[in-house]
Amino acid sequence: MLRGVCLDPHNPWCAAEFHDAGVSAFGKDWPCPATGGCQALADFFASRKALYATPQRGDAWLRWEDKLGRFGHVGIVWSASPDHQHIDVQAGNTVRSGQPGDVREGWLNWRRTELIGPKDRFGRWVDLLPAALTVTP
Repeated sequence: MLRGVCLDPHNPWCAAEFHDAGVSAFGKDWPCPATGGCQALADFFASRKALYATPQRGDAWLRWEDKLGRFGHVGIVWSASPDHQHIDVQAGNTVRSGQPGDVREGWLNWRRTELIGPKDRFGRWVDLLPAALTVTP
């Protein structure tokens, strides 16, 4: 998976997994770049006017990391609470919900409930698919 985004083993892999899942599902029609960088994904979505402050099912959740000064984690939104304060996400390179540790430095793929941070954003990749494809996330 890391080789698919030109990274060596032992690198963070949440963005690589996001890419791998997209290519597995959509093949050549997957609109997102092969990158291991969460900031690169955010920049990609922003440049295509597909980066939003509120989530929809299926969006790429881009978690802002203050200590890094950039986006540092990505997952897929399963659902959002009605008030858009929390989301259920599936993410790799994380720890199980409720376990101690940094959610972006784990070794597992887990579904988690996350508080939406004020700088978190959501990449709506479904808007970037070719018009011939119809997808209901």
